[in-house]
Amino acid sequence: MTNQVRVMPGVLLFVGRALEAEEHAHVAAQVVWPCGDNELLVGNQRWRGPALVAGGVPHRLAMSEGLLLLIEPQSCWGEVLGRRLDGEDCVTLPLPELTPSAAGTALADGWLVPAMALLCSRLGLPLPGPAMTAVGDGRIRRLLQAMDECFEVDRCLKPQGWRAADAARSIALSESRFLHLFRDQMGMAWRPYLLWRRLLCAVTAMAEGQAATEAAHLAGFSDSAHLSRTFRRCFGLSIRQASRLLSRS
Repeated sequence: MTNQVRVMPGVLLFVGRALEAEEHAHVAAQVVWPCGDNELLVGNQRWRGPALVAGGVPHRLAMSEGLLLLIEPQSCWGEVLGRRLDGEDCVTLPLPELTPSAAGTALADGWLVPAMALLCSRLGLPLPGPAMTAVGDGRIRRLLQAMDECFEVDRCLKPQGWRAADAARSIALSESRFLHLFRDQMGMAWRPYLLWRRLLCAVTAMAEGQAATEAAHLAGFSDSAHLSRTFRRCFGLSIRQASRLLSRS
């Protein structure tokens, strides 16, 4: 199985093997769908097999082979998974066994929608649209749509345009009003969400073969050391470990 990553609006998908992440936490909910052995540690409780971890919950993971799906909580898919969590930090998922051959095809075009359809059908939940957001305020939705252009070639919103004052100005709000509205609509502050989006930019750059220094500059980090510290805190891996994972075939 080839280790690969795909990043798209609201979603980070990893398929691969030999993943060992120390304790970390990120804003996204995480679906763990292993092939064979895995151990997920949330607090003092160990979980094996398919599981769902809530966003912001510290956890450790050792997985010999399988699939990880990180989904932003404000997306429609994030809302679907949030209902499944029902306030818990982690729950098991009644998913069929994921075979290596099935996981190996997980990154093919069009795979994500059927994968989420399978997840939702197994959980007895409705299937939302992949790019839809659950955010109600149109101004915040427009801002998120502008940020999502980073996933389109040559349309990236550069890091200097991500300052709170500039984001507020782009939707005709004062900075203080923007920060309050963003937290109300997203369930988190602007700064941690912005950090998450910068990490997604860096992951995308690294998956395309760019060095850590180049990825750090593109995503608005001060240097590769700053990126590595943030990466470890949010993903439980160093930049060097992540680069090795992505280089395996």
